[in-house]
Amino acid sequence: MCSKNDNPRVSRDLSHGDVYIMAAMQSAVEDLKDEKVPACLYWTVEQVSDWIEELGFPNYKECFKQNMINGRKLILIEASAFPNIGITDFEHIKMIAKSIRDLLEIEEPDWTRSISLPPRSDLGMYLEVKGNNGKNKDSLTFKNFCLNNNGAKWRPPLANHCLILPSY
Repeated sequence: MCSKNDNPRVSRDLSHGDVYIMAAMQSAVEDLKDEKVPACLYWTVEQVSDWIEELGFPNYKECFKQNMINGRKLILIEASAFPNIGITDFEHIKMIAKSIRDLLEIEEPDWTRSISLPPRSDLGMYLEVKGNNGKNKDSLTFKNFCLNNNGAKWRPPLANHCLILPSY
């Protein structure tokens, strides 16, 4: 019979890094169970580059690999960034950008959209947050994001702000 301290594997305290990794993994599992969250959010660099190849762009596979674009970075990449990673054909840029939007299930930019409307859907705002790394962002789930942001997410600028300020 071994006591608590005899086996270092059993008695080892979890380091902050271990807790952080476990929280991120739990977040990923919960998000992958949620049908609203696209699974590509958790793709590896290899999976993203394979997807680019399946789209019909095998010549860009290495561009995505060299730039370490995983699922979370794929969220943030915009068409304007493609020339920086080696994709310069404008038609290819448009096709890849549209495919990314379709994959993430986010809306296409609408330049005629009213400025009084919120800029993004809940999923779009969540993906924008998840695109960055950090302790709080890695452990954030879509469900928790929606629960914590159920109030007004965006307010249009006040047209009467001069009337609100005190006069001097």
